[in-house]
Amino acid sequence: MLVAIQDELFESALKSGKPVSMYLKTGVPVRGKVSAHDNFTVLLEQDGRTVLVYKHSITSVHAGKKPPRKDARPANRS
Repeated sequence: MLVAIQDELFESALKSGKPVSMYLKTGVPVRGKVSAHDNFTVLLEQDGRTVLVYKHSITSVHAGKKPPRKDARPANRS
């Protein structure tokens, strides 16, 4: 089963509880903890309130740390 990179990133952020930074098409930065995500939206907790962000409005996401790829092969260290 092929898993979308965005799903891996949001799922990793959800499980870790660490905040992510997103930039919207309008240039507005949005920062918060991912509390849920689906095919079209991301739900963030931000300063005690809930923010619903539509994925089509996101231009970039910074999660701080690259999530591990499930289909990646380990590096060959000789």
